[in-house]
Amino acid sequence: MADKSQHEKVTDLLCELVGIDSVNPDMPGGHNGEREYSNHLCTYGKDLGLDVSQYEVLPDRPNAILELHTPAATRHMVLDIHLDTVPFDGMISNNEPQVRDARVYGRGSCDTKGSMVAALLAMENLAKEPPDPACNITLLATVDEE
Repeated sequence: MADKSQHEKVTDLLCELVGIDSVNPDMPGGHNGEREYSNHLCTYGKDLGLDVSQYEVLPDRPNAILELHTPAATRHMVLDIHLDTVPFDGMISNNEPQVRDARVYGRGSCDTKGSMVAALLAMENLAKEPPDPACNITLLATVDEE
């Protein structure tokens, strides 16, 4: 089977993330919180060979930390992207992503699951070909933007 195009890879990963319920549990309809999303990111990071950890900052609400360590690094970059989404409030009624006209629609698709896809794919590319000059990179996926 041929490799997916970059567009297909981005679309598939975004649909995967949009499909994860991550509504802030402090808001109406937020029952599950960010744990499943945080777990998913850690699994993704492990599959890339990154160092991963979680830090529970609120009960049952862990941040995910994905780290790319580069030998001889003299710099460190941190990317911080929040995990929680807002309630549905009559907009999209579930977490089923929809792809129309080469766009992904669904809860969190642009705030901020689209940003998360960009960060994950950047981390993937940098894991294959480390940055020069050497730089450690941490993706910090945080709970409770609000």
